[in-house]
Amino acid sequence: MRFAVESSSGKVRLCGMVATREESRNADRVIGAVPGVKALKNELRVIAEIRSRMGE
Repeated sequence: MRFAVESSSGKVRLCGMVATREESRNADRVIGAVPGVKALKNELRVIAEIRSRMGE
């Protein structure tokens, strides 16, 4: 799992790559539970899905 978290005024953006959809959902859940987070934009990409599209 390799991703970055950016935040400003209660708005959080996740970007990078994770191994599974479950990891992406877990990141959503954890960040969403942080006090003060008003909005969350999840731009995480799932490595397995990228490889599948590339025929690997």
